[in-house]
Amino acid sequence: MRQMEWSLYYAPPVAPGSSSCLPCGRPLGTPGLTLCKARVYRRDVKEQKIPAGLLVFCGGGVGASLRWILGLLFPALPVTLVINVLGAFALGFLLTFLALSGPEDSSPSGARRRTVRLAVGTGFMGGFTTYSSFAVGSIELIQDDAWGGFFLYALASLCLGFVACFLGVWGAEKTASRQAFHVKRQPEKGGIR
Repeated sequence: MRQMEWSLYYAPPVAPGSSSCLPCGRPLGTPGLTLCKARVYRRDVKEQKIPAGLLVFCGGGVGASLRWILGLLFPALPVTLVINVLGAFALGFLLTFLALSGPEDSSPSGARRRTVRLAVGTGFMGGFTTYSSFAVGSIELIQDDAWGGFFLYALASLCLGFVACFLGVWGAEKTASRQAFHVKRQPEKGGIR
């Protein structure tokens, strides 16, 4: 299987008996068509696919390292709580935005979405956020007979994480709809987009 990429040097692909560009559906002769989303696919580029396990491994290493560094820099803060809430927001935003951006198919953009989801979503965010530290922190509070602190910590982690994830999903939906609006409404300037 070969990866397809586009080039500005060739004419847009046209279906037999059609006068429209295949990728974007605009009529041929539209100003700037060769610079629009009418991508001409070259079949001479070999696919360079990074294994999923390597993407997750590298992203997870970076995320876990960043969590560890933040714990060293801010020892007085409830770092696990802050990290998990930030991670819930970021993961909600990322996965929703990627899902609204299109499918993870064999196209170059679909392959990029897959790469980002695995490296950043599963890897980085999986390493950055930490359920195990949350569980250990909760058990330590129980062992210290700090039941009020335990309930506050557990409730804050769950509620703030849920709200942060909801806000991330909402933000991604707003961002994606804003981008779709601008792409549809963008006037052509001199034939170049």
